[in-house]
Amino acid sequence: MELKDKSEFSNPDKLSFKDNEEFESSFEWVDQKQIGELKEEEKLWEQQAKERRQEEERTQSERQEALERERRELERLDQERRIIEESLKMEMEKEIEMSIQEMKEKSKSGGGGSPLEKYMKILQQDQGQDAADKSSKKLVREDSQVDTLPPSDKDESFTGFSQEEPDDFW
Repeated sequence: MELKDKSEFSNPDKLSFKDNEEFESSFEWVDQKQIGELKEEEKLWEQQAKERRQEEERTQSERQEALERERRELERLDQERRIIEESLKMEMEKEIEMSIQEMKEKSKSGGGGSPLEKYMKILQQDQGQDAADKSSKKLVREDSQVDTLPPSDKDESFTGFSQEEPDDFW
């Protein structure tokens, strides 16, 4: 055995080759370990990236669904608003038509007419009354003047009557 051991030491090339094999095998083992770790890390990164993509897709899908629900809700509310507006419009037109009909019926029955027409009639009546009042005051003044005038030579049956006064006196 000693001989064998000595022969190994005596051949330095063989010794270095053996050391190199051990060194290379240990180096290969370190490389393989690093490669394995790198592959594991790469798989982990790929898995995380895949999960992030799936999460983003799910979030985007949820947003789209929410937007679609909101759009449908807005359409429904808009349609409901249009229906209400149309109903109110029809109701207002019906009320206007009814009030017009009532006004026509009142004017036919002599119930008065519009407030403006009533006002105008009142003004005309007041003006007529004022004209009548002025005429009667004028007559009274003329009568009083006739009474104070000295009697004339002519004998008239009615002293306050004058031929010159207008006919539309009353």
